[in-house]
Amino acid sequence: MGHKSAGTSVTEVRIVEAAAQLFAHNGFKGTTTRDIAQLADLNEATLFRYFPRKPELFWAAVKSTWRG
Repeated sequence: MGHKSAGTSVTEVRIVEAAAQLFAHNGFKGTTTRDIAQLADLNEATLFRYFPRKPELFWAAVKSTWRG
């Protein structure tokens, strides 16, 4: 997981898009997983099922913005 592919769920896409937006505005340290979950309209436990650790989520967000 962690990148858009044919098997990427709508929930995962929502999480990554919310993360990309918040990391861009607040940086890594200024963004919490709770903030990301809230923006993606789901609870933090659901977020952690897709991304067990914040750095994994950060890199998924970075990769999602670097498609060219």
